[in-house]
Amino acid sequence: EVDASKSSASCNADDAWLGVRGRPGVLKGAYQYEVELKNECLLRVGWAALEGRRALGTDERSFGYGGTGMKSNCGKFEKYGEIFEAQTGAVVTCLLDRQDPRRSSISYCLNGRNLGVAFRLPPWLADVPLFPAICGREDWQATCRFRDLTFPHGGFWSLEDANRCDVAEDGGAASAAAAVFAAAPFVEERELK
Repeated sequence: EVDASKSSASCNADDAWLGVRGRPGVLKGAYQYEVELKNECLLRVGWAALEGRRALGTDERSFGYGGTGMKSNCGKFEKYGEIFEAQTGAVVTCLLDRQDPRRSSISYCLNGRNLGVAFRLPPWLADVPLFPAICGREDWQATCRFRDLTFPHGGFWSLEDANRCDVAEDGGAASAAAAVFAAAPFVEERELK
């Protein structure tokens, strides 16, 4: 469920990974957004193409960093960063650097501490917009900030201030719209990992 302000999301599910996807999608430039845990939950945060699954990081078009201290892409999970599972108030900053198509990367910060580069994006994704995304298991609540960030990272713009020519609203042509979260498109009824 996404609240009326389009900046908070929550879910109550039995043993399922369910998520939401935001907009706009980033095609170029360097942008950031934050996710704050509002309850003791297990979340995975990051970036995904529209065609990506709701269970972030389980396909080749989505990239996630989870509360268990693991990064994931293509269903491959590797140790990365620090554990933030069940840490109410923890803030994860999601950084996407697409300034150079040959060196595009995704990084994360936890409570303002830079955790380093998690992913180098493959060249074939250069023309695919990546959208902010979160998913969680069972009962979770999170607030997403696209401006007025708690821990802004230098060299990255907040997603709310995205340059029109750097973004796509729905995977197609760019448009000027506020950064918001909405329920992710339906892919499968239950995606467990």
